[in-house]
Amino acid sequence: MPVGARTKRLTALLLAAALAAASLAPGGCGRDGGRPLVMAATSDLREFGILEEWVEGFRDRAGRRVELVTVPDADGLEMAVHGECDLLLLHVPEEEERLERNGYLEFRLEVMRDSYLLVGPPDDPARVREAKDAQEALRRIAASGRFFLARADRSGTAAGVAFLLGTVGGREAPAWVREVEGSMEDVLARASRESAYTLADSSTFLRLAPELELEALFGANGEIPNHYHVMAVGSLVYPDTDVEGARRFADYLLSEDGRKMMEKGDWRPPE
Repeated sequence: MPVGARTKRLTALLLAAALAAASLAPGGCGRDGGRPLVMAATSDLREFGILEEWVEGFRDRAGRRVELVTVPDADGLEMAVHGECDLLLLHVPEEEERLERNGYLEFRLEVMRDSYLLVGPPDDPARVREAKDAQEALRRIAASGRFFLARADRSGTAAGVAFLLGTVGGREAPAWVREVEGSMEDVLARASRESAYTLADSSTFLRLAPELELEALFGANGEIPNHYHVMAVGSLVYPDTDVEGARRFADYLLSEDGRKMMEKGDWRPPE
């Protein structure tokens, strides 16, 4: 066989082998249209069904599958740092901004917001209802002899509690604060049993309020906002991130169809 013919045949065989290997290779985080987008979303939304409806709605609209991973917000941030997802849906603004400054995010857009509420026993022995701001409300709880239950489970709400407590004291939890591991539902149930105070997102509290001996005492007018953002992992750090797919998903969340899902909670679109 002539040299040129052998060369052509060898080239064809190598090309066929490469194509076969590519078809068998795992999707990873590349732009392989056959793999789903990987989204790390805050577990604080798990009980509402909104995440699943968004995923199904996007699949019907765009023909793209989304692999949904619900995790505490701190774990979602770590997944982004290690390139283990394409996009994030979290509510830890301060930590998200740090990721953005360090180049780990391609974009960051607010999807929706509700409010944090300071809730407590209906008789309100600390007179939180009379507080002019959240700091005064916490100081009233401190002086009342009642406990404040601080969620401490790596969630966005736990980060919000830590930030708020930091505005009235040091980084160490004071004696009137009890840190509680568990979901928002767990913390609210315990606060109800113990006639204690806590901080809760308005969507979860309003969903569970009929079952609790608690009332919203401060924050009903939006004094402590709770922002949720959709973000794509930065392609400069992880070039195989599916940024285009993440943008399409973000556009869907901000569309009229996506916003309809917010009726499941106390959320509202960004202003």
